Amino acid sequence: MKLRRSEIVTSLSGISVLVFVVIEAMCKAAAGPRPSLNESSQLVTYMSNLASWILGSVIADTFVIASMVVFLAGLLFLAYQKLGHITMPMVAGALLAVIYATITLFGDSFDAGTALDAVQSVGDANIIRTLIEAHIVVFGPVGGIILAGVATAFGILIIESKVLPRLVAIAAFIVTALNIIAIPAVFDVYHAWNNQIALIALVSCVVWVVLSSVTLLLRKHP
Repeated sequence: MKLRRSEIVTSLSGISVLVFVVIEAMCKAAAGPRPSLNESSQLVTYMSNLASWILGSVIADTFVIASMVVFLAGLLFLAYQKLGHITMPMVAGALLAVIYATITLFGDSFDAGTALDAVQSVGDANIIRTLIEAHIVVFGPVGGIILAGVATAFGILIIESKVLPRLVAIAAFIVTALNIIAIPAVFDVYHAWNNQIALIALVSCVVWVVLSSVTLLLRKHP
């Protein structure tokens, strides 16, 4: 079984997404749960004491997005090689991937801002609260909608180009459905289940990326 360089780079980038997600999760776990936005003094103390872990999670997420961009670009390249021409799902997938990467990095910058505000000054609870709320909106409904669009475009592209098995495309459509279902979580629609539903939607995307990467590595060439 001989793999082309583009397939190896695409697969390793996808696996790197999982690695950096694990690192990010470890940083968030070390920081612990954030106090309520209404608890001003506790919020400032939390950010001041745990700023290094928060910044660590931001850096890890930046690598997640970088790896994801390379992975998606690799899939686009492989699909183009199969089809020999540009299709609408390719264009939509490329544009939505860039938009998703951009808004995610914006969200990360809000997260980093909360930590830097507490470290480089006394810490203003109003500034920290505003940045956290902006981060929630970006990663919540906005990020969910764009990620659902990315998964849909690449699911259609996989079926169209047959660059990966149909099962991987179905997994992409599941990611789409879960992210759409998770969008109302930011408005507390699911009450006690808000965080769990949002987490499942995010994890489903990572699972799809890893599934695609492993399938790409293991597939046989004629």
